[in-house]
Amino acid sequence: MKYYICIFFLFYSYLNTHGQLPAQQLRAIDSLKVVIGSNVHDTSKIAAYNAWDNLIYMSDPKLDQELNEKIVALAEKNLKNHRLISEEKETFKKSLGLALNSLGIIFYNKGENIKALDFYSRSLKLRESIGDKKGVAATLNNLGIVYQDQADYKRAIDSYEQSLKVNEEINDKSGEADCLSNIGRIYVEQKEPQKAIEYQYRSLEIRKKLNDKRAMAISYNNIAAIHSMLEKPDKAIEFFKKGLALSNEIGDQKKIALALGNLGAEYIRKGQNTEALSYLTRSTKILEEIGDEKSLAAFFTHISDIYKQNGEISKSINFLKQALLLAQKVGHTSIIRDASRSLADIYKKEKRYSEALTSYELYMKTHNSILNEANQKEILKRELQHNYDKQKVANEKKLAISLERENTQKDISFAIASCLTIVSVLSIVLFKRFKISNQQKAIIEKQNSQIIESINYSKKIQESLLPSIEVMQKSVSGLYIFNKPKDIVSGDFYFFKETNNYFLFICADCTGHGVPGGFMCTLGSLLLDKIVSEGVMQPSQILKKLNKEIIRVLHQHNGSEIQDGIDLSICLIDKISHVVEYSGARNSITVVRNEEALRYKADPIPVGGSYLKPGKLSEYEFKTQNISLCKNDWLYMYTDGYIEQIGGKDDIPMNSKQFENILISLSRKQNFDEKNDFLLTEFNLWKKTHNTSDDILILGIQPVI
Repeated sequence: MKYYICIFFLFYSYLNTHGQLPAQQLRAIDSLKVVIGSNVHDTSKIAAYNAWDNLIYMSDPKLDQELNEKIVALAEKNLKNHRLISEEKETFKKSLGLALNSLGIIFYNKGENIKALDFYSRSLKLRESIGDKKGVAATLNNLGIVYQDQADYKRAIDSYEQSLKVNEEINDKSGEADCLSNIGRIYVEQKEPQKAIEYQYRSLEIRKKLNDKRAMAISYNNIAAIHSMLEKPDKAIEFFKKGLALSNEIGDQKKIALALGNLGAEYIRKGQNTEALSYLTRSTKILEEIGDEKSLAAFFTHISDIYKQNGEISKSINFLKQALLLAQKVGHTSIIRDASRSLADIYKKEKRYSEALTSYELYMKTHNSILNEANQKEILKRELQHNYDKQKVANEKKLAISLERENTQKDISFAIASCLTIVSVLSIVLFKRFKISNQQKAIIEKQNSQIIESINYSKKIQESLLPSIEVMQKSVSGLYIFNKPKDIVSGDFYFFKETNNYFLFICADCTGHGVPGGFMCTLGSLLLDKIVSEGVMQPSQILKKLNKEIIRVLHQHNGSEIQDGIDLSICLIDKISHVVEYSGARNSITVVRNEEALRYKADPIPVGGSYLKPGKLSEYEFKTQNISLCKNDWLYMYTDGYIEQIGGKDDIPMNSKQFENILISLSRKQNFDEKNDFLLTEFNLWKKTHNTSDDILILGIQPVI
């Protein structure tokens, strides 16, 4: 099984105080129960409930939920009384807003995001109505967490930015720290760990000054998780232990359990299974007590893997079954996928073929439903079959290109229909591999050979859609392109258009690489050709139009499983004034001027993909930046393949400063071959023995020589 760390960046906002010592808690709770049971005004009862909840919310999640539900019921009952004085009404509304926010947190921790969003939305509306800015900032932050969990990055970013703005207005340093942490989470998911860890450290420094031990524990755990992502287990263990120490000090059972479990996972990475099992056993015991089934399922898979390595197969199967049941209960698809695949592999080795087939069927069903990098293998198979069918229809490359350009939408619809049609066929082939004979292996080898031929033909089609470098250089003599696909076909592409007054350059990075990325490249290239042919030349408008077109063509607004998108930068260069109009969707650009690199940042979301609410088209407006180029300036457009390559002495991605220094050095090289050799040499020195992780595309443009 592939190891994965159970990373939980939970920067939610209770707006409560820390608990007391156990003996003091008991005495305080007894006193509060007396108040609640006495004949006092309901405002006093709600205050008692809030005080009680403040004492137990970290150690007793079930009671936490019960107390907040009682607060909601009591507040809503009183708010129906129209004879309340304004002070009483404000007290009940403020308590209701806090309780709704807390219930949102509780249901988020249970994995029930729909309920969490409902409670947060109700809380936000109420808190805005009474001008509770501190509460508004907290709930906006929590909404961002749920949106991010659902990969709705546009709403997540909007929520975090609104929360940060309000926190700055009221000088709430704790709230600012939470927002910085959550922005760091965005960079984690965008695979920019250096930026992510920078934001985590900024957040940690604020929390240290505030001596907020609960929040400091969160920061330590998240810094540890990023080190784990960078495959640095010793550093991850160091920070997980710091987080564990603080969690123990404040008695936060949830964070104690997560830190213990994550430490166990790191020790598995180091091959120290005895230590790993000890940590994981302690973690799962706590998780069972507090009812955190989502985390429990994740850590059960780690325990199963330890027993599998130790040859204790029955125990390994037992823990995988438990993980699978819990994952199905809470809807954790990635664990369902991994656990069912591991069960299938074990059953196959044990010659329990019927159970192996059942598990593999579940794996395939789940595998095809996951909308992220994990499903690329299946997408690859579908796209290979599509390209193979396409090859038989197209007798000549020129005819294939002509047909595509004459009827773009028809080809796109055919491609999608072909992909969907072959899913069941491919699944049947995969299921039969459990009982495959030597004769069948020979057949499959022949089929694989045909598939490789199809991929090679797809590469020719893809290359034919790219503008000719020679033609581009006739228009712009100062032009350089470094295009290095990871696989046979690429997920990166470039686009060029010349008019009487302008040059239009586009550098694009599609979701994935290989054939899935190649499919999106074809789609993107054809759609861009269509958009530009209709007279749209302004970069921000091209991005907006392309976003709508991808969503429409792939039916993403209707909840389609195909939620891929494109990151791209667009530069419209005035031939006379040499002013560049630039807009970008997650693809920045850099201008090298007088041995200095000037970076212009893109908007943080791509075009297309799972960044919208089902049933509603995204209306995101991309910003425009104007750049005046000087003589001998080099304008560089690029995808993230070069800078995100793992390597160097610490086995981490390259940082932006290192990449900018490479671009500065590149600008000194005189010709195409010299530039190529330089970039390849620098890249190989950086990545050392690591495999190339992504497609690479760099465009260098020097309009004024």
